[in-house]
Formats: sequence, C-alpha cells, structure tokens
Amino acid sequence: MTTYCVLLRAVNVAGKNKLPMEALRQICNDLGAKNTTTYIQSGNVVFNHITTDIFGLQKQIEHELQVRSSVITSAFILPHPRVEEILDSIPFKHYDNKHLYITVLSKEADQHNTGLKKYASTNEDFFIIQNRIYLNLLNGYGNTKLNNTTVEKVFDCAATTRNYTTILKLAELCRKITE
Repeated sequence: MTTYCVLLRAVNVAGKNKLPMEALRQICNDLGAKNTTTYIQSGNVVFNHITTDIFGLQKQIEHELQVRSSVITSAFILPHPRVEEILDSIPFKHYDNKHLYITVLSKEADQHNTGLKKYASTNEDFFIIQNRIYLNLLNGYGNTKLNNTTVEKVFDCAATTRNYTTILKLAELCRKITE
C-alpha cells in the first residue's frame, strides 16, 4: 500500500464549498482507503491505498465529492515521499515558519515564468520548483496578491496553498500510517 496526502482546493473557505471532514473520510474509505485521517477543516486527508493510479483516484474523489456533497473542487494527491520532498526542498535560507506557504499546482510550472513578479510586494519572495511555489510572505497570506487566484491565472492551472505548519503536520500523519 502507498501512503497518500490529499489537498482539496477551496474547501470550507469563507462559508463556501462546505464539507464535513467525516464526509471526506467516508468518501475516501468507500474508494478503498485505509487508515484515513483528516487534518483541520480545510480538506486535508491522509490514507493508505492500494492503487498507484493517482490520476484515477483523483478523478474518483472529485466525482464523489460533487455527487455526494455538491462540492466542486480540485484534489491534489501527493504520495508520502512527495510531501517529505516539499519540506526538504524549502529554498529560502532564512524564513519564519509562520510566513512560509506552499502552493501546489496541478501541472509543472516554468521556473522562469516572470508573471508572478509583478504581484509580489517588497516583503514577499517566492521560488518555483516543479509543480509547487514556495512563498515567503512577511505580511501574511491574507495580505498578498500571490494567492491561488493569481497563481492560477499566471500558470493557467488549478492550485491550492497550505502553510508550512499544515504541510509539516500532514507529513507527520503520513509517517504514522506508512506501512
């Protein structure tokens, strides 16, 4: 079995796309997941699954969320080693954990894309690695223009963002259930 971490885009944000985490756990279990655990109310779940077809599982989760809960969202499925890689690849030499965010994209991004630069303020820095963007936001995520909407527009793909603490906790949960 493989351990996966699933990040749902824009679930339980500002009263939209309401999804009880018990419903998310049940959907994953019904699709064959084992040792299913959710973390906070924003669509984070870890589990073990026999499949290696990440794209197929992603589509199944998205479909079941829409059918059962009327939630239309994107699911980002990361094998446990990828979650660890996200943490191990933090590109900033100096950062404060409370200002660090990671945006995961639905496709690999061009590291030389300069489209985001015009949205960054003087207290913000970012770095692109494969299908993720590391954001060092001294004014916080709520005050940046480097948000999901901007990233999706610049890179023409779906995106979801988590703070460092959430990714760290999800990695810990993955470690606990890894067989």
